[in-house]
Amino acid sequence: ATDPNSWSLASITLNTAKADGGIKFRADTDWKVNWGKPKDNKENPGFPSGVGVQDGDNLLCTAGTYKVTLKSDTGEYGFSEANATYDILSDATISVYPNPTASLINIEVKEASLKGADTKVIIYNNAGKVVYNNTLALDRLSIDASRFNTGNYFIQLSNNKYIVGKQVSVVR
Repeated sequence: ATDPNSWSLASITLNTAKADGGIKFRADTDWKVNWGKPKDNKENPGFPSGVGVQDGDNLLCTAGTYKVTLKSDTGEYGFSEANATYDILSDATISVYPNPTASLINIEVKEASLKGADTKVIIYNNAGKVVYNNTLALDRLSIDASRFNTGNYFIQLSNNKYIVGKQVSVVR
């Protein structure tokens, strides 16, 4: 089945951010629905991959020709070499539980291509700030969420070929 929230562009050539002021994703040609990098967030440079936020700042890109993928339901995106095999996986390839949680976030990887030490696990808060950044040693990971504020978070797993994300809520 095709995911209606997954978008891709096989090849696009970008100028430097200095030349064109940066880039954003938008729905159709309407600026009312757009995704950019979290405002004034130096921890999330926004390029070549990240989690876009509604009405965020322009992504400051590097000139080149890229393949682009975007998940419009989560804001997750990635730019890779035009001939790269990098792709966004379905969020069914990982399990995050319990959700909502008050203490632990458990992540279980079901996709063999995401298992291994080269897989990064990054958790962003609702403002796009990185609150957790580590690598995945096995196919399971438990993260202490008791230090996170109440709210919604976005979990992103990625390696040099794939990226996947899921949302989780922290409650008290």
